[in-house]
Amino acid sequence: MDYFALLELPKDFALDEDALHRAYIQKQREFHPDRLGKSSQEERARSMHLSVEVNQGYHVLKSPLLRAEYLLKLAGAEEQPPSQALLMESMEAREEVMDAQTPEVLSELEEKHRASLAQEYDAFAQHYSGAKLEEAAASALRLRYLHKLLDEIRVRCKLLAGRKENI
Repeated sequence: MDYFALLELPKDFALDEDALHRAYIQKQREFHPDRLGKSSQEERARSMHLSVEVNQGYHVLKSPLLRAEYLLKLAGAEEQPPSQALLMESMEAREEVMDAQTPEVLSELEEKHRASLAQEYDAFAQHYSGAKLEEAAASALRLRYLHKLLDEIRVRCKLLAGRKENI
């Protein structure tokens, strides 16, 4: 099922989050199984299925990363293995995170990688809108890596905070 079509939204990476939320609420009202109190079992089952699809579509389209990956899937773009350069960048960034001994250093790393994330989202949008699917897929892969790296930074911050409390 095409979530953009289901929610009656344009199939584009740039998505108005307010419009997405309004479409979600409207479709949930339309398909919610409780609205079909005396309908047939088949109609209630179909309504339940569509309600689940609306929930899933909202979840996917609300997340820029999942939306990017979903657009590539709809376009039939093939998943690419990470490049050697991305693997090296990833390894070096993870080493920086693990070597960080203070929350201040981690904060600087987080700021740096958040800026990279924003730049990569812009790159993805340009590649996708220009129908450069191979480049868009490479951007999506880098986006996934950056999100994981930011998660690792948050975990490392918590770990350092826990150590500080125990001292």
